[in-house]
Amino acid sequence: MQKETRYIIIIAAVFILLAVIAFFIGKKAGYAIKSDNENTLIKVF
Repeated sequence: MQKETRYIIIIAAVFILLAVIAFFIGKKAGYAIKSDNENTLIKVF
């Protein structure tokens, strides 16, 4: 029982880590897209 719960906790921790990493990557990608859009707007004008 203890081994199983330990594995469940480890798996949950890994999923949380992946979610946090994905969130940060998404944020960075969002900023990159924003800056690119601003640059293209500036180039158009």
